[in-house]
Order: sequence, then C-alpha cells, then structure tokens
Amino acid sequence: MSRLAAYVEKIPARYYPQISVHEHLDIALTYGLGGTHLKSDQEIPVDWKGLLSKSFHEPAELIHGDMAYGFLSPVFTSLSKKGYRGKSEKWELPLIRKPFKVYALGGIDVHNINRIGPMGFDGAAVLGAIWREQSMEDRLRVFEELKIQCQQKQYLA
Repeated sequence: MSRLAAYVEKIPARYYPQISVHEHLDIALTYGLGGTHLKSDQEIPVDWKGLLSKSFHEPAELIHGDMAYGFLSPVFTSLSKKGYRGKSEKWELPLIRKPFKVYALGGIDVHNINRIGPMGFDGAAVLGAIWREQSMEDRLRVFEELKIQCQQKQYLA
C-alpha cells in the first residue's frame, strides 16, 4: 500500500467525495475520491466521473478536455523555481476560447496579480509569493494583500 493510500484510509470515508488528489488517479478511483489533478503529460481519462483539473504549459493545449479547471504556467518567472521563466510574453493573449476555467500559475505576486484578468485568466494560483515569506504573519499579510487586489478586480484567487 502506498503512503498516500494509507493516509487516505485514516480519513473517514464520508469525506472522500470532498478530496482531490494530485496525479494519483488510481487512488481516486479505488477510494471514490471526489477529484484528481493531472500533470501536463497525463492523459485525460475517458471514464472519469469526478472533478478533474490539469496543468498546461501552452495556451494551444487548452482546446481539449472536459474538466472543471486548468492551470496555465509559467505566466511570469517563477518565484520559487530557479530558471523557470515566464512565457506570457510569447503567448497570444488575452485567452479568449477556453472550454473550462483557466487559472494563472507561476510568478504571481502583489505586483503583477492585477495583470491576470486582462490576460484572460479566470483567477490565479499563488505559491511562491506566500511561501517565500519567513514568518506566518508575513505569509498572512501577503495573502491578505493578494485577496484585496483580487476582490477589487472582481475575481478571487
């Protein structure tokens, strides 16, 4: 049994429909979990009935798939991954034709989150801007700053 499966078994089954796992479609199917997130190189399962999301690295990849949402990255140069340069200047923006919600990922911080709406994104996923802060207080401060900017722009991250 994998570590993830062992962990899932410790959770009461009534919560399974509310759980989404990253990459582990087999575990999602075995335990009847609510969803799974696929990496960009994983195929979309034909018979999957739960929530589905996926990572994408080029706007042209967004044309296929029946899913709840996707992440398109890297939009800006990553704050946490060295050498992971943003690609948005090479993309044809704004994103117009999207068969599902698309969230910006990569290099999002308080200085550029206001640019994602005009680029055609439905919101943003923020990691590095929060986790690079050393204290929990500073992480919460950055989160609140991001949240205020999103509320002012009529979308939430």
